[in-house]
Amino acid sequence: MTLDDERPKQQKADEEMQGEHLNQGAARDALRGVLQNKRIVVCCGAGGVGKTTTSAALGVAGALLGRKTLVVTIDPARRLADALGMPAHADTPQRVDIARLVPEQQDIQGSLDFWMVQPFPIFDEMIRTLSASPEDAERIYKTRIYQATRHLVAGMQEYMAGESLFQFYSRRTYDLIVLDTPPSRNAIDFLNAPDQILRFLDSRILRVFAPSESSGFFLNRARKLLNSVFEQVAGLSFLSDTQEFVGLMLHIFDTLQEHADTVRRVLASPESSHLLVTSPDPLALEEALYFQRVLLERHIPFGGFLLNRSLADHPKHSFLSLSAEKRESWGTLPMSLQDAFEKLEPLAAHEYALSEQHFDLYHRLVMLAGKQSWALAAPHLGEDIEDLRGLFRLVDALLPRLVAAVA
Repeated sequence: MTLDDERPKQQKADEEMQGEHLNQGAARDALRGVLQNKRIVVCCGAGGVGKTTTSAALGVAGALLGRKTLVVTIDPARRLADALGMPAHADTPQRVDIARLVPEQQDIQGSLDFWMVQPFPIFDEMIRTLSASPEDAERIYKTRIYQATRHLVAGMQEYMAGESLFQFYSRRTYDLIVLDTPPSRNAIDFLNAPDQILRFLDSRILRVFAPSESSGFFLNRARKLLNSVFEQVAGLSFLSDTQEFVGLMLHIFDTLQEHADTVRRVLASPESSHLLVTSPDPLALEEALYFQRVLLERHIPFGGFLLNRSLADHPKHSFLSLSAEKRESWGTLPMSLQDAFEKLEPLAAHEYALSEQHFDLYHRLVMLAGKQSWALAAPHLGEDIEDLRGLFRLVDALLPRLVAAVA
């Protein structure tokens, strides 16, 4: 039997072994179920693992599944905007034209919008919505203390992401919201952000600055002390501005608490799912496992692992698997081909060893995911994804039947 006769048989055996080693059908079905049934999908992970691109691909998949989908990113690197060709500083979500990459006869029921968190518009809209009247909102905007608070709160990017999530969730404009978070240790700050900002804006503290008609011995003593301090340091006009600001804002603080409680409740409810994007890099895996522990400790629903840029599903039917007897037949080949085989063999050996490591890593993630969650390996596509066509390739790797249905 010649080498050519043997290769199909060897390839079939390798593919069968690979199928036993990496059965991702159930994981793909689970991911499809998440995108079809959840209202919020939060993508977390270390920096540099392709989390932002994965979030965009999940948004594309959600739209192809017929859902009105919004992808929100608070990633300061702004790679997602570049990948989708969207302006990075838009005040409102921007529509992404995914229909141009599918057949004209295909009727896409879903849609895809993209938005990068813009703190100032979110904060202004929050004040406008919560103020007792449009006139009160305008009065708040004009105070110096509001301008200072606006810049301070805007710097708390994680909190503004939570507030924007609340606004989009409450409006129910979208069936699915995919939230791309900063690197995972900072994503812990995203979960803690409502508590942090509310400590800063604690109404019990700021009531000291409220207009003087409030009563109470100790409160009045505190006000007198503040009056004397501000007279010497900032002048009476600053104190009066502060009192006006606090007087208008006091009733808003309780509503901010309600918003924070709503975000916390929704993220911990069956409406949401958290996906941990990682890569074969050991540090990235450590970050993912750390964040999984945090989610479980807080009873926040963990969907599964997405092992990105992986060789876990890499075919292993290379000439490395051929027996020594078959290698002897190389001597009958032209010298140029013999030289080529000899030069490629070390590279193939390295790739084979790397794919085995990725197989082992994938199975470790499967074990760590447990019966209630899942792990899915996405292949290394060989290049950075920089446009919508590249996102379709990633969708095809994650949910191949979905792309086959529309492309």
